[in-house]
Amino acid sequence: MAWLMDHRAEFEHLVRDRLGVTTASQVRWSGPRLICVAGDFTRYDVHAVREHRRSIDLVRYRFFASDLLGLETVASANGGTQVARRARRGLVAQAAAGVQGAAMVEL
Repeated sequence: MAWLMDHRAEFEHLVRDRLGVTTASQVRWSGPRLICVAGDFTRYDVHAVREHRRSIDLVRYRFFASDLLGLETVASANGGTQVARRARRGLVAQAAAGVQGAAMVEL
């Protein structure tokens, strides 16, 4: 995250080139969030996220069968306060309802 904040111009240029000027202008630098996605994390990774006091999420992925992907939040910190998993699940359920309808909510 420190690298991103130090190289803001390079990131904005990359976003502008790949996604367009409109999208680049919508990047909010006031509250950056880092999401690390990996097959697994160590207890040291989890501890570092909790001590860092920035908005950082560790998300573990797992493959199930040949066409299913599972994502699990391993650790999450939101600018110094831990985000409750129950609240996060509620947000995910709300987002899924908006995208897939009743079938996804039931799932």
